[in-house]
Amino acid sequence: PPSPLSRKRERGSTHPAPRETITRRANSHQSSAAAAVAEQAGSVPRSRFLARPSSRWLTLWMLALGAFAVNLDMRAVVPLLPNLAADLGVNISTAGLVATAYMLPYGLCQLVYGPLADRWGRLPIARGTLLVFVLGTTACGLATSFEMLVGIRILTGAVAAAAFPMGLAFIGDAFEYEDRPSALSVLLTTSAISQLLSLALGGILADFVSWRAIFFLDGALAFLILLGLFWIRGTERPAPTGGTLAAYRAVFGAGRRLIVMFLAFLEGMLLMGGMTFLGAYLRDRWELSYVVIGLCLALYGAALVVSGKLLPWAARRMSEPSRFVLGGVLSVVGYVALALVPTWQAAAALMILLGFGWTGAHSVLQARSTEILPRARGTAIAVFACGLFIGGAAGTALIGGLIGAVGYQITLGALGVSVIGFTALGWWGLKTTAPGGPS
Repeated sequence: PPSPLSRKRERGSTHPAPRETITRRANSHQSSAAAAVAEQAGSVPRSRFLARPSSRWLTLWMLALGAFAVNLDMRAVVPLLPNLAADLGVNISTAGLVATAYMLPYGLCQLVYGPLADRWGRLPIARGTLLVFVLGTTACGLATSFEMLVGIRILTGAVAAAAFPMGLAFIGDAFEYEDRPSALSVLLTTSAISQLLSLALGGILADFVSWRAIFFLDGALAFLILLGLFWIRGTERPAPTGGTLAAYRAVFGAGRRLIVMFLAFLEGMLLMGGMTFLGAYLRDRWELSYVVIGLCLALYGAALVVSGKLLPWAARRMSEPSRFVLGGVLSVVGYVALALVPTWQAAAALMILLGFGWTGAHSVLQARSTEILPRARGTAIAVFACGLFIGGAAGTALIGGLIGAVGYQITLGALGVSVIGFTALGWWGLKTTAPGGPS
């Protein structure tokens, strides 16, 4: 058995250590922790901070910014038409061909980029086309004749066609259907902000600098976005679709879901085509300056921004057919009232209605287009976008001719009545088809 002395020593060993011993231990622990942190920090290479990031939201934002640049280029001509027509020696109806020359190849080339994106991926197509877009939109500002400008707009529209569908297809790839309103809100909001800026800046720059300035500005902006697209790293793995013809056969075999394609064509013809001439209408009827025209049209862009941010909230509370009908009704009221109001201030306020109307109808058709054929989503969205912009090009030409024949006010009234039929057809089509498509 242990002796009393040994037991005393054992009991004494449990007493607290002297202060200097505690201090040495604490310093030792601190030094070890500091060394570990230093070692960890030293082990991280500097290149890690320059590594290419990969995130579905970051990728979506970069694709949305590409669509931002394209929309800035597309919509800028609306307030520029009177100034551009005067500078290049053509009338307003002829000047409207600048918009048609852009939207026609924009719509047709969707049919090329959709299958290419299904085969090679969304990001590679977005990068290559935006590179040519930078050159094309900058060249628009250097055009010395109307014919030259139209030719460059054809080229620019052809490559710009890839921007928005790549973002829309990526949303379909990376987000579940119930989460897509939030993702679509990003795409719609950035596009709306670009329209807001293009409509306002287009008028201001046309008045104080030149109609050419907006193209130089957009070219520089698109170049910065292009650098961002090359910086991010995509995570998609394109799957084989069985060939281009097989993909198109599958899309056109989607049955009643093809009503979405036809609605896109009508939407482009009536809503996009009508929007093209609103700046010229304000100038012709009230002789407003280009700055005031730009600010009036900016209210349309502001309404797009606000309604885009409200889209997730509305999607949780309203069915898709209800949102579509609400958008159609607002558009009908907007166009008919524009033909009747006595003051430009009232006309400016109606731009807000038209902006909310566009978001209400278009966001529903966009969401439905992502589910027509999930296994070849890029091809399906290409057909959707083709219909939208071919309709826009046709509508611009038809509405421009009608304005020349009967004037702005009768044309706007007829446009509003036509949107009633579009809204009724859309409500029926959405009610009788399901969102999902064959997988």
